[in-house]
Amino acid sequence: MKEVKPVSIYLIGSFGREEGSFYMSSRNLNPLRDYDVLIVVDKYVRRDVINKIRRNIHNRLGLPDPFSRDFKFKGFTVWITQTTLSDINALPLLKFYELKEASTLLWGKDIRDGINLKFEDVSTYNGILILFSKIEGLLGLVKMNSLRKNELDVVDLIYECMKTYVEFGTCLSILAKKYEPNFVERCSKLSENFDTLFPDLKEINDTLPSLMLQYAVQRLLIDDEFLEHVDVGRLLTQTVKDLKIMIWYYLRKAYNINLTFSGMSNCAINDLSRNLGAHVLEAMFAYYVKRKLGVSSKIIVKPVVRMYLRYCLLKFFITSRKKGYKVRWAILFASNANVMMKLWLIGLMLIESINEDFSVDEDKLHEAESEIQKLVNFGHMHVHDPKDDVFSRFSFLRRTVLDLIDMADRIFHRKD
Repeated sequence: MKEVKPVSIYLIGSFGREEGSFYMSSRNLNPLRDYDVLIVVDKYVRRDVINKIRRNIHNRLGLPDPFSRDFKFKGFTVWITQTTLSDINALPLLKFYELKEASTLLWGKDIRDGINLKFEDVSTYNGILILFSKIEGLLGLVKMNSLRKNELDVVDLIYECMKTYVEFGTCLSILAKKYEPNFVERCSKLSENFDTLFPDLKEINDTLPSLMLQYAVQRLLIDDEFLEHVDVGRLLTQTVKDLKIMIWYYLRKAYNINLTFSGMSNCAINDLSRNLGAHVLEAMFAYYVKRKLGVSSKIIVKPVVRMYLRYCLLKFFITSRKKGYKVRWAILFASNANVMMKLWLIGLMLIESINEDFSVDEDKLHEAESEIQKLVNFGHMHVHDPKDDVFSRFSFLRRTVLDLIDMADRIFHRKD
């Protein structure tokens, strides 16, 4: 901590709001997912310093290495991020608003009175981050072999499905500009007023309000009795179906992207990828530039966003090639430089290939594979033998997509 020189340290997220989730087995009571720790600094420190602190905390708690390949999607962890007060007031991120309204000070000076961000300033891009990160989370937790053997993997997947519904409420709050810091209160008030606030969404899925509230409560404590009555396959496929509806609805309302609702076919993927370009970031960049530089001009923002995406795309290309993935040269010349969106949507195609009984739909898997191969040349890799079973193919493609999403996420969202 001497190298970091923190101004303050906060516990944010569910546990920071005192509504974290637990799994109670016959033997133990264990917290689910993670503690989100935010360190406020005067000056950013190297990422390896933060990583060292996180690894030391895991060692002291007897937790696995947080940087192992599989750990990101398994068990309990302690996430640590850093920011400055200047960036808190310049970036319209939901987590910074929630830092102000619903967090716990762990150490140091309380800077929350100095946060000027209002809920109406929170960027709609936060909803995209929430919804599309759920694709990564669900895909990461679908481990075909271990789901049949490991009770904790099943609990993690069930929790992620329920948390997805709870986060639907967060995204709808952003659209309605109505905020409640507590998940249960948020989903309760939205459910009570669903007919008025979202009548067109209610027509498409009239079970959504009750499911949001049900899972907001149920996720707080998962026990063995609850697990006995859950059909995990059905829960997963229903979650994915409703996640698609929410993505379609959110993009329509937040960005006026009026695409016909359909399954995640190749055609739908390409349509969405073309529409989810630089403009989804423009409002957030405009807010940042105005706060940082005092300049308000769309003439400046648009080319800056496009230059940033091109820079990130080039960095992604170089990084992924160093990691052994032969990303195709053609992506550097694509009209839409936002490869992050393309990868997320391919991830959704992969999850959609899973049936209720955890078998894999080969036709859907083939569609996802064809989209991945537009980005990556597998010719140099042992992908799979034609005699390999469908689970081997799914596992390889799942691992590939998750690796690429993780690399892109770190680059596009400056997590390194």
